[in-house]
Amino acid sequence: MMNLEKSKRQDKPLLVAHRGYAKNYPENTFSAFAAAIDCGGRFLELDVQLTRDHVACVIHDDNLVRTGSKSVSVLDSDWVALKGWPVGENGRLNGKFSTEPIVSLNDFVAFLQKNPGVHAFIEIKEESVSRFGSKVVLGAVLSELLFAREQCSIISYNHHLLNEIKKISDFPIGFILHAYDAEHQKLACSLKPNIIICNYQKIPDEDGALWQGDWEWMIYEVTAPEVARKWFNRGVKYIETMAFSEMMSALNAEAHDSGPAEC
Repeated sequence: MMNLEKSKRQDKPLLVAHRGYAKNYPENTFSAFAAAIDCGGRFLELDVQLTRDHVACVIHDDNLVRTGSKSVSVLDSDWVALKGWPVGENGRLNGKFSTEPIVSLNDFVAFLQKNPGVHAFIEIKEESVSRFGSKVVLGAVLSELLFAREQCSIISYNHHLLNEIKKISDFPIGFILHAYDAEHQKLACSLKPNIIICNYQKIPDEDGALWQGDWEWMIYEVTAPEVARKWFNRGVKYIETMAFSEMMSALNAEAHDSGPAEC
């Protein structure tokens, strides 16, 4: 399994491609994931929802209106109706990826296995858990991940779901915080996740250590290298960004005092 335990000394944070290289490619698609890997990415983050017939698919929203240009509920549709549906974010990317299809988790796992040096942080979305329940969702997701378990961590805002994962599997887990407060700190101490994930804008902007525990920290959504460096100096190991190539080039240049890497 890719090393997620306490890190050896690093000179820069590790970048996680947030929904792939989603700044310039449609999020949560093979184009976005492949582009991040081509730029040297070792860590991907992606989102999973369930269809009505309990097929796990890689998409953030529970509706296709934003990425697929039509108001169609993922949770109310069978996979046969969604398979091949274009999710190229035509409005944002001007139709450049108009045929980019929605990805099933099964197909993503096959892609991951072809890239053995890559680790995926797979977020199970709360809408699916609310609709279908933890047992159904975990049954669908964990069965797909079995053949790539050495390359996957499962992350969620739902601490009950993460507790269930700990009971039935040995997948590393990541707890995403709704808030950086005493209540969530208590939940984290009880859960003991491998990683804690938070929007950095929710964390007080002051010097000092983050919550201490046997976990690593990841923050999102960071698009400026100086922000990444600041949080790295506060103890954050992983920086999640959609501007993957730009951030990779800037941090490489900063670390090695050389020109930006080209992708």
